[in-house]
Amino acid sequence: MELSVFTYWKTSKINMPHEIASRFKEIIFIKFDNKVYIEATILGLGGGNKIYMPYDVLMKHRVIKPYYELSRKAIGKPNLDPKYFSCEDPEKCLMKTNDMFVDTIYIVEDFVKNTIEAKKGNSYQRFDLEKMKNADVATDVEIEDFDTIFKEKYMYDHDEDKEYSDFEKRIATYAALVDKL
Repeated sequence: MELSVFTYWKTSKINMPHEIASRFKEIIFIKFDNKVYIEATILGLGGGNKIYMPYDVLMKHRVIKPYYELSRKAIGKPNLDPKYFSCEDPEKCLMKTNDMFVDTIYIVEDFVKNTIEAKKGNSYQRFDLEKMKNADVATDVEIEDFDTIFKEKYMYDHDEDKEYSDFEKRIATYAALVDKL
């Protein structure tokens, strides 16, 4: 089993004392033998889009696979920035049976400073891994529905060729930042 998370966090401090996430995306990946649980959440657009996808389908997916590959680069690396935890003091977080810290790649973009950087941290997650391990993979129709929702939430332009070209540029930028960690 393998757990990893990709998080994009666009912040702004315009006349505010604290960082505010003006855009927040999180994609959780849990790989079991032949399937991957994927949960994609974007701030302000409702609950997460979840699916159990066959691993070989994920490996052919032109949009989700790059996020998966970026998230995997966090696995096993030490935290490079101690503030990238999902609670202020990870040693004091109450851990329950299904709670865990998951290695996470953060892409942090500062709107005001016009900067973008990669960070390695952890995110605090709760899963019933035994139950998840026994879940069935999605049907082709369910995967198609997941793809439609994912595309609507994560890709903004309605011109598919332009949107994929922009997406490839973003992923290349993220990959270059992550590779420097």
